[in-house]
Amino acid sequence: MTISLEDAAKEAHLSLDVMKDWVEKRAFMSQKRGDGSLVLDRSDFQRWLSQLPPRRCDLDPTKRWYSLKEIVKLTGVPLQILQRDVANGVLQSQPTRDQVVVEESNLNRWLREGRHAEPEPEFWPLPRAAKFVGMAYEALVEAARNGDLKTREEPHFYLGKRLVVDPEELLNWLERVPYRKEAAHLPGVVEVAEAARIVGVTVERMRAFLADGGVGAWGDRIPRRSLDQWLKKRGLPASWQEKKAPPPPRAVEWALGKIVQRWGVPRHALESGIESGALPARRGGRGGWVVDQADLERWMDERSRIS
Repeated sequence: MTISLEDAAKEAHLSLDVMKDWVEKRAFMSQKRGDGSLVLDRSDFQRWLSQLPPRRCDLDPTKRWYSLKEIVKLTGVPLQILQRDVANGVLQSQPTRDQVVVEESNLNRWLREGRHAEPEPEFWPLPRAAKFVGMAYEALVEAARNGDLKTREEPHFYLGKRLVVDPEELLNWLERVPYRKEAAHLPGVVEVAEAARIVGVTVERMRAFLADGGVGAWGDRIPRRSLDQWLKKRGLPASWQEKKAPPPPRAVEWALGKIVQRWGVPRHALESGIESGALPARRGGRGGWVVDQADLERWMDERSRIS
């Protein structure tokens, strides 16, 4: 018997990304359906499920437990430091099915010892990196296997080990990956200022979009693929498509009779200006004169200075 990957994730109370990591590690037998979706061998899955750590809600209810993100909010200590000290055993923790947690007495002991140091460079797990660059997770795994994308293994509280990547290395790799044949000459990364020009907003407004999480950036660089996905959702052309220049504004023209009525300029003055060439005009319907509004305003302004 089999079970779909989606149903297995629900039963295990884990995300699809985590389940895909386990599939990649061959924790259980799996196969692809004709539509490309994954199914797991149910007995294999149940065996693996029985070996998972408990859920947080199943821990000792007489004790107080904190997730690492809760500790960040409580203490202000960067998440990278907490993750490093948990991995090194400096901060005693309890793995659960969905996150690592720390019991209150262990947290207090760690805080009293004050063994905090500067955080190490940030590394992202491949599912997060794939989402950021707008590419399939499998593409990043293959690039890591081929040695094209520099990654490293990092201990994880229930995956054992997982591949992580430095965001800077990720963007440097993305610069070397062919984008698409229509835009092969374009880099895979766009500067924030260039993205603002493409979108047609100020740099400040573009940074506001970044702050809202609508599109992601690392430093001042945005992956072109994820930018294009964001542009598509907003109904805008892709970053690589040629933008059509807006048509020039249509000139506003006035017949002499309308000018007399609206501006109160004597008709003979208008005709005199036209005859002298001071007021540009052209022949309109029924042989009358038609004057462009911009020329009219300029002529009236000169006339007022003379008088």
